[in-house]
Amino acid sequence: MKIALTGSSGMIGLHMKALLKQREITCVEVNRSRWDLAHYKTPEQLDEVFGSVGAVCHFGAFVPPSASDPNAEKIQTGNLFDANVRSCLALAEWATLRKIPVVFLSGSTVYKDPHLSSIKEGDEKVVCGFGGFYGFSKWLAENVFEHYRAQGLQLVTLRPSSVYGTFMPTNRLVANFLQTVSENKTITVVEPVVNKINLVHAADIALASLTALQQKAWGIYNIGGPSCVTIQQIAQQCVAAAGQGTIEVVDNKTGVEPFNRYNLCCDRAFAAFGYQPKVGLSQGIAAMASNSLLTLD
Repeated sequence: MKIALTGSSGMIGLHMKALLKQREITCVEVNRSRWDLAHYKTPEQLDEVFGSVGAVCHFGAFVPPSASDPNAEKIQTGNLFDANVRSCLALAEWATLRKIPVVFLSGSTVYKDPHLSSIKEGDEKVVCGFGGFYGFSKWLAENVFEHYRAQGLQLVTLRPSSVYGTFMPTNRLVANFLQTVSENKTITVVEPVVNKINLVHAADIALASLTALQQKAWGIYNIGGPSCVTIQQIAQQCVAAAGQGTIEVVDNKTGVEPFNRYNLCCDRAFAAFGYQPKVGLSQGIAAMASNSLLTLD
């Protein structure tokens, strides 16, 4: 099989490329120079982009910049919709016409309440919530794909929890912690330190994508990590992986109740294609510290 991969230079895309190489599957890299997702393409133009591929893994997306960026609002209202929604319309139309299966990487930001005790695929979706317009754009994109799935598109939609892994942007929590301790500095953790988040490694997402595609497990699935971990546990693993740095706990005195974020129920994915996360927090952060890409059997 020859698989096209959008977002091939991103964190998850890099892990997917490593997995495809390990499995000796040809990967057609679709980066911004090949298709800038903010620019709509016709089916004929996408024929030139994808060529004779047997499937497409659509991992590419526009992630909004920091709110401190003076152009953030302009960028978000422009590129974000085009790159995250209109591109999916173009891809879904082409894939339906050409009978090419698609794996679409959505996200847990589509859920209205990220703090439910066990989030299932049918739970209420967001309009304006924790994930902001980015989360809503993923929900809109899912609906675009579902429209075409009703017309025969073979589609796997994955909703990962909070993703981490090697080459994670340094403005994200885990990478930020790891960079701090790599400079032998102190990680500041604000109470309540028992706040938990479900982390899933990019290598687990890559394997889930390929397995679901090969098993033709068409449908929508949550993809979570082994368990929810506390912010303090993340910090401790970063210190252990770096072999240096310290942790400082600060009481914010707000009385905010602890939470679990993105605790996804993955029963549907397990039943459909045997999904079980394999990368534990210690292994995942150690790989980040050594700049190595994990691939899973």
